[in-house]
Amino acid sequence: MDINVIIVTYGKRFVFLEKTINAVIFDKRVKKIILVDNGSLNATEIDSYIKNQQENKIILIRNIDNRGSAGGFKDG
Repeated sequence: MDINVIIVTYGKRFVFLEKTINAVIFDKRVKKIILVDNGSLNATEIDSYIKNQQENKIILIRNIDNRGSAGGFKDG
């Protein structure tokens, strides 16, 4: 069974985001991680983190403003 994971982040929450991604990225069933940056304040950290990932599973969707969790999940 293939699994795609949608993660929505906002504000300044990179520490939590990194822990969340690390919890699923090495699971062989997870084929894609769709990360919705919902107007976060950590764009540089997020970009660097994704660039350094060896798994190449992360797809980034960047929203300029925070659309709320429902809007973020809809975009993902």
